[in-house]
Amino acid sequence: FQLGSLGGYLSLALVMLLSGCASDGPQMAAFRINEITDPMAQVPVNRFDHWKPSDAAPGNVPDLSSTHAAARVNQVLSGAQDHDLIELIDVGLRNNPSTRSSWEQARAMAASLGMSESMWLPSLTAQMTAGYWRYPFPAPVTAISLSGTTVYPTLNLSWTIFDYGRSSDIDRATQQLYSANHMLNRNHQDVAYKIQQAFYGLIAARARVEAGEATLKQSSRNADSIRNQLAHGLATQPEFLMAAQDQAKAAYELQNLHGHVMEKEAELAESLGFRPDMQLKTVSLEKHDLPRDSEHSADEIIDAALLNRPDLAARLADLRAKDAEIRKAEANYWPQFSLALQGGWKIWNYHNAEQNSAQQGYQQVST
Repeated sequence: FQLGSLGGYLSLALVMLLSGCASDGPQMAAFRINEITDPMAQVPVNRFDHWKPSDAAPGNVPDLSSTHAAARVNQVLSGAQDHDLIELIDVGLRNNPSTRSSWEQARAMAASLGMSESMWLPSLTAQMTAGYWRYPFPAPVTAISLSGTTVYPTLNLSWTIFDYGRSSDIDRATQQLYSANHMLNRNHQDVAYKIQQAFYGLIAARARVEAGEATLKQSSRNADSIRNQLAHGLATQPEFLMAAQDQAKAAYELQNLHGHVMEKEAELAESLGFRPDMQLKTVSLEKHDLPRDSEHSADEIIDAALLNRPDLAARLADLRAKDAEIRKAEANYWPQFSLALQGGWKIWNYHNAEQNSAQQGYQQVST
């Protein structure tokens, strides 16, 4: 192998690689160097942001913009002020462990896509082997002993020029990334729904407490009135006992409603990712206006739900990933063409103990 022909082989390999990348076949994945150098750019920069596919990129590939390391958010709500629903949802998306888990899964899928894309690039490895050796040789008169050291540094360059299954691996990794990103969005919807459910449940429980307090107040007034009437002979003893029974029942139901409020507060704290015994203050129901576009037919609501269901899009991405696995299995029948280069030196020296002589040298090795 001559070094003068190395440039010709590398130029030919580069032309073949660029030709393969420029093909527009329906099953050929496009080569994007940004997915290798910065794979995390294809997932949200933090765990509480939604993933939005880019319409300008082919196949709804996300915009490969630069990303920064997400700051670790440990949001703590203040117990001295009232919090509205928007603030609670924002804190819940930042603090809930499930959003962090789904975000890390999306980042792992992005790293897998970067590894799949890296199969388009050559691989360069450095290796060095060194050791000490000693060989005794028997002779008619006396034994001859040779000993020495050998150092063998090499550089290995491997480049896969043609691999029909490489695009299938990239397609599978791409669809798995889409699925993980859609599931991240679905997890955001689940967390937001649980927070809304707990928030309005807590408001409803507090409203029932206010109604229970009004009922107890009215029952107490009724019992006092009948007691005064009984003292003046205007009411009977059974009427007074019935009024006292209503007052005791209202007091019992009020305590039960207070316990229900505590349960809803614990449910809201858990949906936010906090301890269940955390005390939270929320705004009252009077400060919330009804949505203006609340009057829709059932068909319109179903159509909107189908359009905004990332879990269905994730299922579709999983199906396409399975199709890519089938193409990968079919690609095993196709040949692969690779370019492998190896170069280095074999440095050695040995010593003859009987003749008290030493010799050293090196040999260039290249294939």
